Amino acid sequence: MAAPSKLWRACSCYELGHTWTPFCTQATLDVAKAAYKYSFRIYLVFYLMAWTVRLKGKLHRLKWKRYLQDVLQSTLFLGTNAAVLIPEFCINRKVFGGFNYTFAFTAGAIASGLAILMERKSRRGVLALYMSNLGVETIFKMLAARGIVRPIPNGEVLLFSITSAIGLYLMKYGNTVKGDTQSALKTLFGPGELPLLEQDQSTQQEAPSRGSNGEAATPPSRSSNPLAILKQKVLEFVQRVRALQKHHLCLHKYSCTYYIIIDGLVRKFLAGFLIQAVINVVKGLKRIVKQPSFILKALNHKDNWNLGFHLSLYVGVFRGLMCLLRWLRNKDSPIHALVAGFVSGLSSAFYKSSTIALYFASKITENVFFKGQELGYIPHIPFGDCILYTLSTATVLHAAVFEPQNIRPAYWNFLLGLTGHNFEGINRHLLTPLVPHAADLYKDFWPNYDPKYLTVLHPQGFPWRESGI
Repeated sequence: MAAPSKLWRACSCYELGHTWTPFCTQATLDVAKAAYKYSFRIYLVFYLMAWTVRLKGKLHRLKWKRYLQDVLQSTLFLGTNAAVLIPEFCINRKVFGGFNYTFAFTAGAIASGLAILMERKSRRGVLALYMSNLGVETIFKMLAARGIVRPIPNGEVLLFSITSAIGLYLMKYGNTVKGDTQSALKTLFGPGELPLLEQDQSTQQEAPSRGSNGEAATPPSRSSNPLAILKQKVLEFVQRVRALQKHHLCLHKYSCTYYIIIDGLVRKFLAGFLIQAVINVVKGLKRIVKQPSFILKALNHKDNWNLGFHLSLYVGVFRGLMCLLRWLRNKDSPIHALVAGFVSGLSSAFYKSSTIALYFASKITENVFFKGQELGYIPHIPFGDCILYTLSTATVLHAAVFEPQNIRPAYWNFLLGLTGHNFEGINRHLLTPLVPHAADLYKDFWPNYDPKYLTVLHPQGFPWRESGI
């Protein structure tokens, strides 16, 4: 009998991996069926939402043939990524005469490398970026679990601030941050902070102090209705704020006060609050149907306020510092964006998220990388996006086998759905000699084995528990 610490090497793929069935072919079919079905449902919704945004809600213009092609191709990619994992898992054991520490990484790399080649080229970079972000986060958690690195208090806030400073500096400098990153930053901060290289010389002339056109707005007509009167007062106040002075280098349409407070702090707070409120309501729909009063809790959830304050201060403080520095220095400079980006980034303390911080960092890194390739400083690597996706996904799948507690919870739930929850059927107790906390998520789980197909294990538990080894 193999020593307890060596059982993971000598056991069969049934005893360690596909514990719900002793047959490799059946295990492959089970996972493939679940994976393709799950992938189809995901991409059916994903591409419908993407086309809805692209067509601005005009779905009658939707190209159904292209839509179905996108859905089927992405389904083939994601489903294959999961379906090939099981046979590779079994083949590797047979090729090497047993399991080794790299069996999960190797199987994951082969499955991921094959799958990504089936996806559209335009999506490979996005997928590679997402998985590299997830891979870095997973490696960090694995190292932290071993005491090799220590998490920095508020590290996600610091990372977001540093990345924000770099990203907004590059946006202001121009010609580096491009594509969806540039579009997202401009949407968030508005056209008032255009890159210096894109500024129209005509906008550099000093604007009239009473607003964008130098004329006071015509006051609205009077009414005896209290609500109408209140609305009139608010509109009059907004018009007065709009007509206040702005610096001649400021590109925003109205006064600096309006740009910072009303359009920045107030509007972004409302946007952030509403976005998170909608998310919370959607998440709690089942509970709301059974208990309608729960909608009040969803609407008043602290995360709604936190995201509101984060977006409000992020945009408002950035705009405020940019305007202030223009007034103080009488010049516009990318250095202003570097300073303002770092300070405003500290607002992420209201809505801490390592996921958002890492994603933002990876997007900025991506833009810098491609700019380096464009300038010839960084060599172009053929199939670089495929290689990055393959290595990143293999790393995450390795962690999913050996230490799933170190994977982002949302992604772990995604893996469970993709594999029909068969991923949680791995007998991780056998892996504890390698990773002591491998079975932390499933401490009480022991597969319901068929004794006829066991080679080194006892049906009801560890052999050393039964035999006193």
